[in-house]
Amino acid sequence: MMPKMKTVLCACSPLFAVLVSASDAFARPAVEVESSRGATRCFSVRAPIATEVTTEDCNSVVQLCTRGYVSAGSGFLVGTTRFEGTGLGGGAVGEDSIVSPPAEPTTTWSYAGHLSVQTPVGRLDLDDIGVCNTARGTFAGTERVVGGTGLSTGATGDLFTFGLASAAGSRFDGTIEGKICIPTWR
Repeated sequence: MMPKMKTVLCACSPLFAVLVSASDAFARPAVEVESSRGATRCFSVRAPIATEVTTEDCNSVVQLCTRGYVSAGSGFLVGTTRFEGTGLGGGAVGEDSIVSPPAEPTTTWSYAGHLSVQTPVGRLDLDDIGVCNTARGTFAGTERVVGGTGLSTGATGDLFTFGLASAAGSRFDGTIEGKICIPTWR
């Protein structure tokens, strides 16, 4: 099955085929799925992700932006990241807790926003929600794939992030994993 997948992908994008061939993450065969909009190919993703809070080019309504990268190990999901926050909750905005009634310390805060990963074959766009605990130095998030550009046009799927946060909550090092489904090119 793997040689057939490479042949199909070669017809779509030679650069993508090179990236697929070089990736351990694509050692597993793609899964073809039939959806209401046509066939898609779904790929498992697991890779390191590292980001830092920045104010440069930050247009976030809550003044929370990060920049970083997803590194080797995830096939075509290798590239630079941009996150712009659209909402914050918990201690970061003076709330007693991220849940009601208060059950979490003020060192735990929640966030929502838009994450993008710029790859050599296009941009992947995601809606990102998560929780950060600055006292324990941990974070976890859920990223819904909402499309993108290039090869990621029409992409769907779910990714999850988890890892360690710096004591100040300004650097995040972790893992991004899940499944991305890409429409079959006609």
